[in-house]
Amino acid sequence: MNLNFKTFISLNKSILKNIADLDKSLINLGIIKIVFSVIYPLLLSIIPKVIIDSIENQVGITKLIIRIVIISVLMAGIAWINPSIHEKIAAQSEKLRINHQTDLLTNLLICNYEKLSNRNTYEKAKHFVGDSGKSPVFEYAFVISDWIASIIGLLSCLVILSTNSSILLLVFICSVIVEYFFNKKQYSNKLKMKKNMFLPNIKSDYIFRKALTTNFIRDAVVFDTTDIVKSKSIKYSRQISNELKRYNSVDSKLDILKILFIFSRDLIICLVVIQNIFIGKQNVSDFVLYFGLISVMTKWVGTYYASQSDLTYICSSYNDYQNFNENILSSQLLCENIEFSEIEKIELRKVSYKYGNNLALKDVNLLIRNNQKIAIVGKNGSGKSTLANILCGLFQPVSGQVFINGKEITYDEYSSIINEKISVVFQKDELLPEALYSNISFEEFYNNDKLTNSLNKTHMLKKVRELNNGVNTMLNSSINYDAPDFSGGETQRLLMSRCFYKNTKINLFDEPTASLDVKAENFVYKSIIEDNVLSIIISHRIANIIDSDIIIVMNDGEIVEIGTHNDLIKNKGIYYEMYEIQRKLFKS
Repeated sequence: MNLNFKTFISLNKSILKNIADLDKSLINLGIIKIVFSVIYPLLLSIIPKVIIDSIENQVGITKLIIRIVIISVLMAGIAWINPSIHEKIAAQSEKLRINHQTDLLTNLLICNYEKLSNRNTYEKAKHFVGDSGKSPVFEYAFVISDWIASIIGLLSCLVILSTNSSILLLVFICSVIVEYFFNKKQYSNKLKMKKNMFLPNIKSDYIFRKALTTNFIRDAVVFDTTDIVKSKSIKYSRQISNELKRYNSVDSKLDILKILFIFSRDLIICLVVIQNIFIGKQNVSDFVLYFGLISVMTKWVGTYYASQSDLTYICSSYNDYQNFNENILSSQLLCENIEFSEIEKIELRKVSYKYGNNLALKDVNLLIRNNQKIAIVGKNGSGKSTLANILCGLFQPVSGQVFINGKEITYDEYSSIINEKISVVFQKDELLPEALYSNISFEEFYNNDKLTNSLNKTHMLKKVRELNNGVNTMLNSSINYDAPDFSGGETQRLLMSRCFYKNTKINLFDEPTASLDVKAENFVYKSIIEDNVLSIIISHRIANIIDSDIIIVMNDGEIVEIGTHNDLIKNKGIYYEMYEIQRKLFKS
C-alpha cells in the first residue's frame, strides 16, 4: 500500500496515541533510544577531534587524562545503556502486541460471523498482531525510533558542517541525496525479489514440510509419485535460485556504482580539507572529524530509507487492522430489549441469501415448533448449510422476514436471542488445548452430573473414564504432546457432548455422525431423538432421519419438498430418489 504523507503522519499519530493510552513508558523509552542513538555516533566522530585539539593546544597531561577518562566513562555508559534500552523496549512492545491481539480477539468473538467470510481482510488484521517478536506492532517502537534518530542525526551533521565550510556542506547534502536514491533503487530491487520468490518459497516449503509426514511418504510410495514430487521441488528451487541470481546481479552493479560514488566523494572532501589545512582555515583534527561524519551520515541515510520503508509497511498493516476492527465494531448488534422465556415457534417468510452475486437461498418459507425433530436433506450445494447458518443467527438474509412466537423481529434481534437458546455441532470444529471438561463445559467449575450425562449421550463416558486423568485430561496433541489421540469419530462425539452439556431447547446438528461407525451413529441418533428439545439435523443418511417429525428437502436453494418420511416416499420426488439409491446400496 502506498501512503501519501498526510495519511502516513495520521496513522503514526494514531499508533502513538494508542501507545500513550496503554503505557506512556514505551514512548519515554523510545525518546531515550533516539537521544542515545544520535549522541553515540556523533561522539565517536567528535572525540578524536577533541583529543587531537587538546594535544595540539598543549592543555597539559593532567587535563588530557581527565578529558580522556570523562570521555571513556561517557562512551562506556552509553554503550551499556543502549542494549538495556533495547531490551526494555522489546518487553513493552510485546505487551503492546498482546494488548492489540486481545482487542482483536475480543472483537472477533462478538462480531457478526459474516464479517469473517472475507478471509483476506481478516488475515491482514491478524498479521499486524502476529507472531511474538516479528509482528508489525512489535517492531513499531524500534522502527520509528530509528527513523526519527536518522533524521535528527543527519540534521546534526549538517549543523556541525555548516559552521565550517560551505563547500563541504554542499558536498554532504549532494551525498545524502545521491545515497538516498541508491538505497531506494536497492530496496526496490529487493522488493521485486521478495515478490517473485513469494509463491515458489511457499510451495517449496509446503512440499518439504509435507514430505516429513508419514502420510505424504505413504501416498508417494503407493501412487509412485516420488519422481513427480522431486521434480516439483527442483522446479521451485530453480525459480528461487534464478531470482536470487537476478537480484545479486542488479545489486552488484548498484554496489559498484555506489563504491565509485563514495570514493569520488571522499576524495573531494579529502582534497578540500587538506587545502583548507594548508591555508590555515582548518585544523588537522577537522580532517578526522569530517571522515567520521561521512561514515555516520552514510549509516544514517541507509537507516532512514530502511526505517522509512518499514514504517510505511507497518502503518499500512495498522491501517488494515484498524479498518477491520472498525468494521466489526460498526456491525455489533444493537437490539431492543426483546426477551422470550420460551421459543414456541420460529418462522421464516420469503427468506433469501446470496454469496456474492449467487443466490444460495430463494424465498424460503419455513415454520418449526418446539420439541419437533426436523431433518434437512439434499444434494451438495442445495442450500442446507446456508439455511442452518441462518437458523443459527450466523448469516443475515438479503431479504425476508423472521418471526419468533408469531412476533416479527429484525434479524439482528433474532441473532442476539437465538445465540442463548441454541446449541450447534458443525462438521468441523476444534478441540482447545485445555482439559477435557473445559472443552465440553467451557466452565472453570463444571457440573459433574451434566458432564456425565452429556458424555453418556454421545457414548464417550466409558472412553473418558479409561483415560489416566479422566475429565482432567489435557487435549489437542499438537500442543499437549501427551494428549490422547482420539479418532475422528471420538472427536466428533466429544464436540456433540458440548451441545448436550449446554442443555438448550434448540439443537442443530450439521452432519453430526459423518465420522462415526454404525453402532456409535445409532446410539447418538437415539440420544438426539429422545431429547425433549427442538432438534434440527442436516444429514445425507436418510436411514437416520426416517423418524423425524418433518423432513425438509432442498434443491438449488429452495425447499422443494416437506413432510414426513411416508409422505415424501408417496410423492416419489427427490427424497424418494435419494432413499431408493441409499436403500439399494445398503441392501447390496
